[in-house]
Amino acid sequence: MSIPSAEDVPTWVGHVEISEPIRVQPVRPEDVDGASRAHVLATFHHQPIGFVDVVSGTDGIEDVALREALWQRLGPQIREHARVDGLAEPDALATGGLGVAMSCASEAVLPESGPPMSVIVCTRFRPEKLQACIDALLRLDYPDYEVVVVDNGPDVDSRAIVEKRGAEDPRLRYAVEPEMGLSRARNTGLHQARHPWLAFTDDDTLVDPLWLRAIARGISRGPDVGAVTGLVPAASLLTESQRYFDRWLSWSGGLQPRVYDLERRPGDNSLYPYNPGVLGTGANFAIERGLAEHLGGFDPALGAGSRAGGGEDLDLFLRVLLSGRAIAYEPAALVWHVHREEPEALARQLYTYGLGYTALLTKHLLDPVSRPQLLRRLPVGVRRMRRAWTDGVNKTGRALAVPAKLDGHDGLDAVTAPERPEPSRPPYRWIELKGMAAGPVSYLRGRRS
Repeated sequence: MSIPSAEDVPTWVGHVEISEPIRVQPVRPEDVDGASRAHVLATFHHQPIGFVDVVSGTDGIEDVALREALWQRLGPQIREHARVDGLAEPDALATGGLGVAMSCASEAVLPESGPPMSVIVCTRFRPEKLQACIDALLRLDYPDYEVVVVDNGPDVDSRAIVEKRGAEDPRLRYAVEPEMGLSRARNTGLHQARHPWLAFTDDDTLVDPLWLRAIARGISRGPDVGAVTGLVPAASLLTESQRYFDRWLSWSGGLQPRVYDLERRPGDNSLYPYNPGVLGTGANFAIERGLAEHLGGFDPALGAGSRAGGGEDLDLFLRVLLSGRAIAYEPAALVWHVHREEPEALARQLYTYGLGYTALLTKHLLDPVSRPQLLRRLPVGVRRMRRAWTDGVNKTGRALAVPAKLDGHDGLDAVTAPERPEPSRPPYRWIELKGMAAGPVSYLRGRRS
């Protein structure tokens, strides 16, 4: 199975902080030798401001080319950030960056600490990815946190990795949930956690060292904030499948902090809040423990390992909003995700996105409280989805989280976004639609079981 790609160029992913000497840090150093292009996220005082694409040779990225690309693509964002902070607006980027000593108004609210947090990672037979995930988690710059790995296998190799590292670092603990299902594993993590805030990520991610500090800032954005989500860029773009997913169903659309509740919504969005995919993804979110317990945790009839295949994270986001609490989106809370490398794995993922979304809708159609609101929104949702397909733009099964021109979410604007060709219509759209068609029955069967 092959994927028509808009640009078939193996690409490594990097990160550059422009207030410091301009030097790109690869997210996965092992990718650099096999790629001829780099996709670089630029941050200014740890705030994401945009992505640039640059040519990468055998010696990496040429310094001058990188600085020129950053300034050409992101110059307006850089100047605006400086202006807001009361700093002199720069005219270019020098090799030394914009100065380590430059103060930042927004950095002042990126706290050194916050509430104690329990990081919960659920895993199932992926010890190599789990190893890299744990390595990144134990490098977090945060004073009071623990890491709970919930093994949903269980797997001998995964257990050995966690126990070996746990003997060296008491912040790391191992738990088992033998009954298959991501929701069940996450609920086990909820019960095993010791701290008042729970931060969830997946075993195929690499968290940024400042991840928890940025989540703490999201928590501080209002007394009604009950959950925080963050930015999830691709960690690797070596294969066609990874590049395709990043362009078609990217989780790195929004670069502005926001707070969402039943009144504050993403633009003129008539589907809201029943398209919670616009709020974030289960690979990167945190929730107040008491709220998670009050809501009953994750629904075992949803999520990977259930008949519904997915949707457990979006269901929880939706229930947070319906409970009257708010969700803060904090783009500085960075979690890099290793997308599916093979076409077959991508096809399965898109199928489960469709399956999980309509399973989620079915759940809330059966709820007498949410049913009237959802029924009023469904006709609009169907029309918007059809228009999205017609226009060749898709973010369907994953909660119809379509781009800015359809959704009202700010996304990457015309200046911030790299000038990469738009993908053609997805060769897997019918697979995803097939999943959506199967979702209601799958949910009902799963709930009965």
